[in-house]
Amino acid sequence: MVDILTVFLPNVPMRKILLVILLGGMTLGAFANVGFVKISKENPRYFEANGKVWIPNGYNLCFPGPYYYDKSDDEAFALIEKQLKALAENNGNFIRLWVSADFYQFETAPNTFDPKKLARLDRLMRLAQKYGIRVKLCLEHFRNVKNFVPTKSEQGLALYRYIFAKSIYANDFSSMTEYLQSSKGKSFYLARAKVLADRYRDNPNVFGVELWNEMNCVSAPLNVSESWTSEMLGKIKLLFPNHLVMQSLGSFSEYVSYTHYETFMKMKDNDVAQVHRYLDLGSGMDICKAAIDIFAADSVRVLREIIKDKPVLLAETGAVKPNHSGPSELYEKDKEGSILHDTLFSAFFSGAAGSGQIWHWEEYVLENNLFWHFGRFAKSIEHLNPIAENSVPTRADTDNLRVYVLNGRNTVAAWVRDVNSDWRSELERGEKPATVRAKTLDFSNIVRARKVAKAWTYNPWTDKTEPAEVKDGKIALPDFRKSLVVRLEFAK
Repeated sequence: MVDILTVFLPNVPMRKILLVILLGGMTLGAFANVGFVKISKENPRYFEANGKVWIPNGYNLCFPGPYYYDKSDDEAFALIEKQLKALAENNGNFIRLWVSADFYQFETAPNTFDPKKLARLDRLMRLAQKYGIRVKLCLEHFRNVKNFVPTKSEQGLALYRYIFAKSIYANDFSSMTEYLQSSKGKSFYLARAKVLADRYRDNPNVFGVELWNEMNCVSAPLNVSESWTSEMLGKIKLLFPNHLVMQSLGSFSEYVSYTHYETFMKMKDNDVAQVHRYLDLGSGMDICKAAIDIFAADSVRVLREIIKDKPVLLAETGAVKPNHSGPSELYEKDKEGSILHDTLFSAFFSGAAGSGQIWHWEEYVLENNLFWHFGRFAKSIEHLNPIAENSVPTRADTDNLRVYVLNGRNTVAAWVRDVNSDWRSELERGEKPATVRAKTLDFSNIVRARKVAKAWTYNPWTDKTEPAEVKDGKIALPDFRKSLVVRLEFAK
């Protein structure tokens, strides 16, 4: 054991490592009888656990907002548990956590780790286990050791400079490039990761480990970030042999993003192809100003075309003020949760391995009490097994409906979206979505010679399921508002 530790952490005093290991062992105890999440060998576009398909349904719950910090730990965790409980009660099963955020940041100085902050992480993990929610651990997020300057597409982040600098490293490195390229910087990073690995490597409630939040946005040349990522993917996999390991990139909002995503997501040790994209009126790409389902589905489509044999996740999404200068004002108006609904459904029904994962957990999801949307998404995919079905995404649009279809061997599942209702009409202009009446979907090219044994629709806004009539591959839809889910089962 000592040899392994000194290889990974050559600059870390052994007494500090052993202390952290001891504390970790004392605080966690036995884990629930659940299997680790793995990539399906049968269909590597999807995840499985305990030999069954596992579809992540959740969001980013990365750190407590500023209003938590004047509270005691008990008060803060009461609010955190409120969200985890609400998510679980609505059949949510996943969150993303920033272990480098101030509330959880356990590194108080280089190679110095705070047991009290680690106890907060342990407490969070116990709550996640209690509610059956898996956690993606994002290890780091800072973008410069000092003097962080945001990129042109994220100028709004200048408002939050303190979040993206790591002052405890300011005396050790002259730049972010030095941190990423030097053996000293790498040892600091691996020291933090080793602390977490010793606590959680045997914990199946950990979905996976993410190296860095938006690595292509750090203040270093892209080739430096690429080289660092390529090296660290393998080293983190050695530390977390039971878990998926992945990297994340900044919002897919500029045309150069195509090259960035192709380079990073194709790396052989990057297990999951993740994409971030927001409604952003400051974006250089017009698609980021389109209807929510359009830009979300497009991001999944692009990654599926780039990466043929990995799961794709829309891992950060939502709506922001131009250039990420804050949460969108639309959230205050979106009491019904149309933005959340569209991100959840459009990603999965476009071929992602799970629901789209919204970013603004407090200002939007918690503030508007929108957890019920996770339950409606879960209900819409009940008994759907895209691994066994070998589901393939396709489209069956009409003149006024966008129809996102997962076409499987024995099952077809589709999410239908009214094109006349979007964020501009509903939230910006305040127009009430009209009822869509007497519509028929032509699925004849999808059904083909297969015999439909059962057909039904599910309305995620009313929670109502109805049988559907299918004739010559054409499906008569009930009246609905905004969106509808359609399911067909074929005779075997």
